[in-house]
Amino acid sequence: MGSPGPSSSVVLTANFALTVQRVRRALRGLDAWLLVANSRGINVWCAAAGGHLTTHDVISSLKTTTVADSVSHRRLVLPQLAAAGVEADEVRRRAGWEVVWGPVDVRDLPSFLQGEESPQMRQVEFGLLQRVEMAVMWAAPLSLLALAAALVWPEGALPLLGTIWGLALAVYLAFPLYERLVARTGLAGFLTLFGVFAVAGAAMVDILGGNLAWPFLLRWGGIGLATVFMLGIDLAGSTPLYKSWVQPERRCTVALAVERCTACGRCAEVCPRGVFVVERVAALRQADRCEQCGACIVQCPEDALSFAGPGGESVGADIIRRHKLNLLGRRGHD
Repeated sequence: MGSPGPSSSVVLTANFALTVQRVRRALRGLDAWLLVANSRGINVWCAAAGGHLTTHDVISSLKTTTVADSVSHRRLVLPQLAAAGVEADEVRRRAGWEVVWGPVDVRDLPSFLQGEESPQMRQVEFGLLQRVEMAVMWAAPLSLLALAAALVWPEGALPLLGTIWGLALAVYLAFPLYERLVARTGLAGFLTLFGVFAVAGAAMVDILGGNLAWPFLLRWGGIGLATVFMLGIDLAGSTPLYKSWVQPERRCTVALAVERCTACGRCAEVCPRGVFVVERVAALRQADRCEQCGACIVQCPEDALSFAGPGGESVGADIIRRHKLNLLGRRGHD
């Protein structure tokens, strides 16, 4: 990118097309070396947690390119969200490169490369723009239902399209309310809170259509409830703030063996939710914010962290490093 020289930063990202585009855009105007690792076309966080962006993939990118011959240093800037799957110590041991964890949001990358850093760069957010993007992502494919309905129910296709887009926007714009009230209660809490969107939407269609008949209201209420159900079947998992409802590890907590902790601070550096405070030892001051990504466990050099299940079971660092999550949240072979 630009005209990099021997002292320019080396940045690595995943080969998810949108990610690459955004990283290139962020680096525009800067001089840097950009490596694109094979993450099987999956974004950084999902690939790292699922075993598709691994320590091996990072080392392979370093060794199969000429970047080592082009720079006078051995510092590699990795996305912080890759910490769930890439072991920094192994990259240093096997390839001789020191891993520097970059910011969560690529928009902060230019400032980070120029020496600026803040705690906010380390934490994921689900702001207004991201929520609107997610609403559009869900509403667009669901709109195919409206197009299909037009074949057998022409007069209902346009109201159905409006219902889908209106409810998608309503669900995600109201996410802060959801987060405060029922983020941990699962599907029952979701239906209790967002069922009101279906009823309100049906009533609005009813009123605007000048038809106050109960069958009409019930029909659109049912359509609205079905739409909300599809939108929110795994609302937690469609955000960067919570683990999916279908993943058993969401019930786990991070356990700290204090006697092993050396206060190195790596857990705080890679935690995307600001859970840790490190003084004489690490402490989980905001444990309720943890989303069980496992990055802290993977990166701890003393294996002082692990997952503790509600039944007393323990998932240690060796398991989390070797076995990655599938789409159902179960750990299989790497």
